[in-house]
Amino acid sequence: MWLLGARNVTSVDLNHLFVPAALKESLLSVEKTELFNIMKKHARSEESLSNRINQVYTWADAMQGSPSDFFIYLAPFDLLACELNGPVDFIYSISTFEHIPKSIVSQFVERMASFLGSDGEGMHCIDLTDHFDSKANPFGFLALAGDDYSDDSYADSRGNRIRGSEWLGIFRKSGMTAEIVMSSRAPRSHLPENLASPFHAMSEEELLVTSVVIHLVKQPVIT
Repeated sequence: MWLLGARNVTSVDLNHLFVPAALKESLLSVEKTELFNIMKKHARSEESLSNRINQVYTWADAMQGSPSDFFIYLAPFDLLACELNGPVDFIYSISTFEHIPKSIVSQFVERMASFLGSDGEGMHCIDLTDHFDSKANPFGFLALAGDDYSDDSYADSRGNRIRGSEWLGIFRKSGMTAEIVMSSRAPRSHLPENLASPFHAMSEEELLVTSVVIHLVKQPVIT
């Protein structure tokens, strides 16, 4: 995002996970020219893109200091307790929302929405599968009921089991428009025969979705 022209980029983690050496390895695994050719069709200015690519590769080659010129890393950062310096234009996440305990999801989303400026946007990639075995048994946790599964306790390791249409409702209640712009599905054979409540009342079309990408836009406040 910074390479493509963002003024500032801030990345937050509940726990401190960033490893500068991994960023260096990732950068140096791609030639500068190749990276430029991949990204130039998305850039507003090829000159700015080239200059920023040179800047990050200079950092990776020297590996001195932190990449704070490219992004600010805040960790540990609890979204429900910490503050950001001013509103942001865009919030992005990948495979994050399914790990939030279900009991605080609405509060979490409302808090996230409060960080967005007027007409701010978001893009969130949410994995809807059972992380215990997402390939062979992607919906295994939908068969577990009662004491066998907790959408809070198992959210971090396996997922909170919130389905795609439910996410749309949660985001919309927080004052944002929400639209699924991309999704993937699994074959019917992966769905357990016996489903726990409330999943047995949902349609197969809803249950077979394995991931969604949701685009959000903050609605203006009408006074």
